[in-house]
Amino acid sequence: MKIKTVFITVLLLLQIIAFTLQVAATYRTSYIPFNLIDVSWGKGEAIVEPEPGDDFVPLVITVAHAKGEVVVSGVNATLTLPVGFSFPLFQAQDSAPGSYRSGEEIDFDFTVNTAKNLPTGIYYGYLRIEFYLLLGGMTFEGDPWNMSIPIKLLGKSDINYKLNPQMLNPSAVNDVTLTVSNDGSSSAYFLDLDFSAEKTTPIGGRASWTVNKLKPGESAAFPFSLYIHPDLQDKTAEGSVVTTYKSAYDRTLTQTDTIHFTVASLRDLFEVSLSSISLIEGQVNDVSLILNYTGTSTQSKVEVSATAQPPAAIVGPEVWTIDQLNPNQRKSLATQIYAPIAGQSTTLTITVKYFDVMGVKVEETSQIGFIVYSGPEATLLKSDFTNVKAGAINDIPATLINSRDKGIVDVEVSVSAPEPMGVVGLSKWSIPYLRPGEEEELTVNLHAPSASLGSTSYLSFMVKYRDEAGEVKSETHFLGFVVVESAQFVSPVTLYSVNSKVTGGLVNDLAVTIQNAGDDTLYNLEVTLAPMEGGQLIGSEGRWTYDLLTPNEAKSFLVPILVSEAREGGFTITFNIESTDSLGYTRTEMRNLGFVVGEVFSSPLRLYSTTPDIYAGSVFNYNLSLLNLMGEVIKNIEVYASPPPSITFVSTDGRWKIDVIAPGESKTLVIPLYAPTDIIGSGGALTVTLEYTDQNGIYRTEVRNLGFALRGTIDLKPSGVTITPLPAVPGSELTVSGQIFNSGTVTAKAVNVSIIPSHPFLYTAMEGTMVVGDIDVGIQAPFTLNPTVSFQAEEGTYKLQLLITYKDDMGLWQEIPTEIPVTISTTVGLPTDEKPTQEGPLPFSWMNIALGIVIGIIVAWVALRLISRRKKSSEEWE
Repeated sequence: MKIKTVFITVLLLLQIIAFTLQVAATYRTSYIPFNLIDVSWGKGEAIVEPEPGDDFVPLVITVAHAKGEVVVSGVNATLTLPVGFSFPLFQAQDSAPGSYRSGEEIDFDFTVNTAKNLPTGIYYGYLRIEFYLLLGGMTFEGDPWNMSIPIKLLGKSDINYKLNPQMLNPSAVNDVTLTVSNDGSSSAYFLDLDFSAEKTTPIGGRASWTVNKLKPGESAAFPFSLYIHPDLQDKTAEGSVVTTYKSAYDRTLTQTDTIHFTVASLRDLFEVSLSSISLIEGQVNDVSLILNYTGTSTQSKVEVSATAQPPAAIVGPEVWTIDQLNPNQRKSLATQIYAPIAGQSTTLTITVKYFDVMGVKVEETSQIGFIVYSGPEATLLKSDFTNVKAGAINDIPATLINSRDKGIVDVEVSVSAPEPMGVVGLSKWSIPYLRPGEEEELTVNLHAPSASLGSTSYLSFMVKYRDEAGEVKSETHFLGFVVVESAQFVSPVTLYSVNSKVTGGLVNDLAVTIQNAGDDTLYNLEVTLAPMEGGQLIGSEGRWTYDLLTPNEAKSFLVPILVSEAREGGFTITFNIESTDSLGYTRTEMRNLGFVVGEVFSSPLRLYSTTPDIYAGSVFNYNLSLLNLMGEVIKNIEVYASPPPSITFVSTDGRWKIDVIAPGESKTLVIPLYAPTDIIGSGGALTVTLEYTDQNGIYRTEVRNLGFALRGTIDLKPSGVTITPLPAVPGSELTVSGQIFNSGTVTAKAVNVSIIPSHPFLYTAMEGTMVVGDIDVGIQAPFTLNPTVSFQAEEGTYKLQLLITYKDDMGLWQEIPTEIPVTISTTVGLPTDEKPTQEGPLPFSWMNIALGIVIGIIVAWVALRLISRRKKSSEEWE
């Protein structure tokens, strides 16, 4: 009997357990309901730093078992990537072996590919975590956890370099600047730069620098001094910059870049000339080498050597050592040259050796040609003149001497000079007869251009004559010189005015005279009035021209100037005068004329405009206002306005009459006018004549000028805007495209289209702004933006706010806001398995589980009661 009772009891308990499990399964069929044990996962994020279009980029997502005392194991993660990312080799899953307690982090490693030109920013993927619970030595399957994963696409740094200037001088210390710039999309940190180049020496040690941070678009400049070895002259050299830096992903990167620069030719610091380039055959000729040092620093231990082209030979000193040469110092080195054969041209080779600023030995070589003549010449030419002035006509005296013991007849002398020098005035002389030993004085007018300063040149004298036998002979003499200094310019222009006083508040007609006080004719004169303080030019463009002014000739012109009524004491106007002399030199001079403000007329009316800018291309209403500044009434005001020639009044003759203007009262006249678009960017002035009776009953006339700037209009409007997909769905990326049309009269500069932050639209910096560029008049320019709809967006119609920015014709930034309606639907778009799920465990009815347990207990209790009664009945029956 007892065995039967135990069997029935066990059977009932098994039935209760089965019934309880069946009730639970009725409400949750997928997973065993162990969510009574609170298990959740902390939000994770991923950071990736790819090259554009990189493949196999590591992507690490870190999550944490956030709370709950239960241990989890068998964790498996499935990642869904956003647009622009893809998995190579179907690596969409990763698992984490082992078990994890609350607070422990788990890293899931994925490998992704990134699309080309993928902008930086934040993208969102979806991670599904599946796991098991370890409870009481038993393993149960937990509810999957779904979470949104922000993927921060940091981009890359693009470090570039530029060396300025790119043309460097050899055998010298060059001041250069190395500019480093980040042309990438991500910041670079802790940059260490090291510049080096062969046969160069940075002054002061290594050329190394450190930059803590370089943001995208930023640059840093490092000036330093670099010595260039003379061996690099006339070559394209290269240096290298080794850079070590940390990326935004804390990765240490090293790159080596090559910088090319050009080295100029080695500039000769020494100019060499001969005291005479004509030698006599069969004689030892005394000559002097003239060494002109053109450097800018003191030079020590200069070695000079000379060699003659055979059959000529140097019989005197041929090597000289100079201890020191100062800048622009000249040194004469005496020697003797033997010239054996007449009629030949030969050369003298001069070598100068010195040490540059870094102690490197530099060698310069130059050649000088000379001519050998037969026997003693019949004539000699001598002159003590060796220096000329640049930018002037130099009078050079020379003496022609008959050195023979017999006379010569029909002597003709002609002189010339190589370019850019020029002989002006008399260049030929005829001498009937020169007795033995007789001298003839010659004066040569030589023009040396300003650009020839520091150079050496010569005069060539060709002498023809007949000797005692009647034979015609010719000889050539050379006179060398150095252009040592610039001539002091004395202006021939005189400017004056017969006026000495001006009246403030009124237009003063100033008579100005320009006169040529020099001995040379001036050509193509242009006189321009410079901007002045306290005055305004009336009815004139401020420019006067004259074809020529002969010596002592004068020209007068009228300068109408309105002197400010607030001007007191003195008043000065400035002229710029440009003229060309007979030698072709063009000079610009500045002259001032001063005047005394004798009296000041104070006008009771203030004339002004509230529209100082006139917009061309359409009829524009120009506001002209008159304000009574006095304490009395002004009556019978007549206003006459006239525009400049390029502007026309519309529907008005420019005449108005105002009966009365009370004290402090302002009257405004609206003048419709039209300006053509071809004068946009220029300026002008409106001439206004006021006739009125003042507070004292005196009739007055005033002439005023109101200046204005001619502007163009810019009218930008979006058109043809399309949105795909439409309707939009939460989490989707939109493509907003359209055209921007400029219906104005001037080009819109630097046009940008940006998204204004507003819910529910998300975007990165690259997706949210597009640089359109300049838009000309009548041109449409396309734009495309790619915002993303937030996953939290609800169904409805939202306004995507855009902002168009541009620079106007004055270079000022302007803004045009606009809105585009976007419809969002939460029921279309993504497949069911791709729609975002609620973060955390799926909901489960705990009341259903409790109800099943209660029912099981009641059933067990009823069964036990029945068994007990049955047993009692059996006993009574017995």
